[in-house]
Amino acid sequence: MGILTLLGASDARQMASNLQALEWELTEEIAGRLDHASAIDYGFPHEFLRTRRDIVFGGFYDEIIKHSKSRSGETKTGKEYHIDSSRIGN
Repeated sequence: MGILTLLGASDARQMASNLQALEWELTEEIAGRLDHASAIDYGFPHEFLRTRRDIVFGGFYDEIIKHSKSRSGETKTGKEYHIDSSRIGN
């Protein structure tokens, strides 16, 4: 699971109690039930737009994601920045 534990305490007794909590783990079943119970239904237009990236990004979603990844430290080849201008307006 992608959980990061933050510890904060105002005294040694509270810190000891917090550290004991690090030994406790949720089962996959319980984590799944919690995820299901806390899921947020974003509704319209979010759900519609999530499935229609071609509309939202004008057909350039893949290019935008490639550019975003290259800026985050991945190796740049130069191809990430090429946009086929023949696709604009189509």
